[in-house]
Amino acid sequence: MAISKTATNNQFARTSLTGLRTVPLPGGPDQGIEPLADEHGRLWVNVFGFPPPSPYLVSNQISIVDQSVFNVGIGPLQLNNLVGFFITSPTTPLWLHFYDSVAITAPGDIPVIVLPIPDINIEFSWSIPYVFAVGLRVIASSTPNFFTEIVGISMSGSAVYHT
Repeated sequence: MAISKTATNNQFARTSLTGLRTVPLPGGPDQGIEPLADEHGRLWVNVFGFPPPSPYLVSNQISIVDQSVFNVGIGPLQLNNLVGFFITSPTTPLWLHFYDSVAITAPGDIPVIVLPIPDINIEFSWSIPYVFAVGLRVIASSTPNFFTEIVGISMSGSAVYHT
């Protein structure tokens, strides 16, 4: 038995492995049941995200195609999601660096967040909300703890953030 939300997404209900879940109905808890899938066999999945905190009221999305640097935004922002892939397949492990900066990244710069990318991976994603005070610049590096340029690396991707 596990806990989940009802179809109206405002009350909690118990679910089971039988494919049915008990649903609170008017007049008392757990008085009805409903299937966990629709008539076409598609599962009902409630996906929830993190609402922006009060200073971040505007949601933005930015995409890049075939670039070596991902300049997500300028000024205070909260990154909610970043997904992408490398156009050129990495032949060695690399690290995706997140900088709280809008300045050009120089060798030796220390990132705020480091996302390791194994040499067999061309895709990357980040979905933990994080606040950047100055702006966000994302770039690949051949070293984990400080920036070392990778000549010829190129990526495409998309980011969702709040300003």
